[in-house]
Amino acid sequence: MGRPCDNLNVAILVACYNRASITIANLLTLHDVLVRKPGLRFTIFLLDDASPDRTGEQVSIVLPDVVVVKGTGSLFWNRGMCWAYAAARRQGSFDAYLLFNDDVKIFADQVSALMSDFDTKSVLVGATVSSAHDNVTYTAMCSLSKYKPLSFRRIEPNGELQACDAFNGNFVLVPGPFFEEVGGLDPRYLHGFGDVDLGLTARRMGVQVYLWRRPIGECDLNVPMKIEGEGLIQRFSRAFTGKQDLFKHVYFLVKHGPKWLAPLYFANVVLARIRAVLSVR
Repeated sequence: MGRPCDNLNVAILVACYNRASITIANLLTLHDVLVRKPGLRFTIFLLDDASPDRTGEQVSIVLPDVVVVKGTGSLFWNRGMCWAYAAARRQGSFDAYLLFNDDVKIFADQVSALMSDFDTKSVLVGATVSSAHDNVTYTAMCSLSKYKPLSFRRIEPNGELQACDAFNGNFVLVPGPFFEEVGGLDPRYLHGFGDVDLGLTARRMGVQVYLWRRPIGECDLNVPMKIEGEGLIQRFSRAFTGKQDLFKHVYFLVKHGPKWLAPLYFANVVLARIRAVLSVR
C-alpha cells in the first residue's frame, strides 16, 4: 500500500466554462469535505476557459485559495485540464492529482470514504449517478480486446473495489509519481479521449486502476444535441474537426492498438462519422 490519505498533498484539477453557479456550489462542497480530512493538504487549480460569466473571478471571491488559470476560450476539457496540470507543476510535485468535473455534485460521506481508501500506487475512480439516482452515468470500463481499443465493458459500483482498465475522468484520484512521469493528460487530445487514454496508459505501465465501491456523486449525462438550422455541410465539418477531430480519434486508436490496423481504424472511423451525420434529421 502507498501513503495513507492523512499524509497526502493533493492537486485538484478542474476545467470550467461559463456555469459559475454550478462550479461554485460543487467546489464549495468538495472543499468542505476535504478540509475536514485530518492532515490532508490540497490545492484547487481551476482553468477558466475565458468564460463570459467570469467563472474564475467569481470562484476567487468565494474560495480565495483556488489557483485560477485563464484559458484561451478554445481549450475544451482535455487541454483545459493540461493547463491546470501545468499550473500545479509550477508549484512543485504532488502525492496525488484529483481529476474533477465541476458538474459533479458529490456525496460528502462517500468522497470522504474514497479518500481514505486511496493509496499512492493505484488510480481510484469514482462513479456518478444521474440526478434521479436511477442509473450510473459515468464510471470505469474493462477492455474487451487489444484489437478493438475503443471496445469496453462498463462496470458499475458493487460495494467492492473492482479492477478496471479505463474510466471517465469525472472524479479520479491519480498517483502523483505516475501522473508526473507521463506528464499529465496527453495534450494531443483536445476534448475527449484523454481520460480513457490515461487509464490505458496506467495499465500498460503496470499501475493498477480500481473503481471505488459506491457512487461518489450525481452527474447527468452530457448528450450531444442537434443544432437547429445546421445544414449538411456544417454537420460534416463539426463531425470531423474541433472537439470531434478525426485525427485525434485515429491517434488514440494507433496509440493503444496494433499499428498494422491503423488504415482499417481510419476507414471505420470515417464511415461511422458519415453515418452519424447522415442519420441526423
